[in-house]
Amino acid sequence: MKKPNFKYSLPSYSENFLESLNPRMEMIRSSLGYSDYSPFRTEPFIDIKTPTGMIDMSNTGTPLFANGQFLPPYSGLHNMGTTNVREIPAHTLDYMKLRVPTKKILQTKILGLLQMWIHHLILVAHIY
Repeated sequence: MKKPNFKYSLPSYSENFLESLNPRMEMIRSSLGYSDYSPFRTEPFIDIKTPTGMIDMSNTGTPLFANGQFLPPYSGLHNMGTTNVREIPAHTLDYMKLRVPTKKILQTKILGLLQMWIHHLILVAHIY
């Protein structure tokens, strides 16, 4: 079979070109973060590079945890004290808390099940 002869060819990008886009994308992601108009606001977490250590929540309506510190929505500037900040939406951590029960919740559930089982045994013993 003969190879088709195309008039136009698509440009091919080298690996170096694609790697050069990564720092630019990282800079854009760091500047937009989870702000209301950011295309990255659905990400599970964003690593922010901030040379001054400041995070601006003025345009962000999503409550965040940044390096473990809670940042309320639209709360202005926060000094994180470091140049690398990991932002995680608060609803993500709330969901994880609901999925992973605490020791107290487990103890309460086990105690409730034991009480139900004992009550059932007492009822069965009275029948026989």
